[in-house]
Amino acid sequence: MGQGAPYKAEYFKSVEKLPNNQIKFTTNRDQIFTGQAFIWKRYQSEYGYMQIVSFSNGELIYDNETYIGDVMFKHESNTKDYYNNLILKHGKGKIIQSDGYTYEGDWEGNKFTGYGRKKINGNIYEGNFNGNRIKDGKITFPNGNIYNGNIDNSRGNSFNPNGIGTMHYKEYNKFDGVECHGMWKDGKKHGRIIATMKDGTKYLQSWVDDMLMMSIIMDDEELKETDETNKEPSAPIKEVEPIKEEENQTQPINLTQSIDLNLPD
Repeated sequence: MGQGAPYKAEYFKSVEKLPNNQIKFTTNRDQIFTGQAFIWKRYQSEYGYMQIVSFSNGELIYDNETYIGDVMFKHESNTKDYYNNLILKHGKGKIIQSDGYTYEGDWEGNKFTGYGRKKINGNIYEGNFNGNRIKDGKITFPNGNIYNGNIDNSRGNSFNPNGIGTMHYKEYNKFDGVECHGMWKDGKKHGRIIATMKDGTKYLQSWVDDMLMMSIIMDDEELKETDETNKEPSAPIKEVEPIKEEENQTQPINLTQSIDLNLPD
């Protein structure tokens, strides 16, 4: 192994050099990756040092999923971190699972971080993710209903309207095109709601756990007052802060020079 090589062959079950400076390898955790190494960075860490090799536009196959996009391989000395010596989704990419689950967008360290679009159980969630969680965004339901606003997914893969938001109903109590703006809790209308009919008529309503308690037609003055208190949240795209680098040895990698795998030509 030449000095300065970004990773060692013993981290993998098998490694194969391919044309066009590509490489195919299987990790000790049965991850299979094919792609092109393009950057190597070395960091100081609390455990000693960390080396990261990044790969662009590759294919990662693991368990029941396929990922196409950018990844990185991390090795950190003197640590028992679960993610050590593991290929991590990092950059831009798309994941497809056998059950139809997909996510396409930004990744950081194997987590949804940045702008993305996730599809699960027929629902589509779109917005700014932070560590697999999303607080504001758009939900498109299988029946055609579309929600924009606050979202709660603190319970795993359950993404629910929660807070202030607007639901555009494809069909609502036999009135298509109805829009409901206001307060939501666990996916249900809960609190004050302004319901706008297709003809423009607006109703001020009170709901408790999706049960309508009161509904009256609103006049112009009521609309003005309500617009000031029920403003829809914005969901600006937030840029991910880069890892603080103490030492950055960024350089293109020629696999034949940087990796001594003792493979036949």
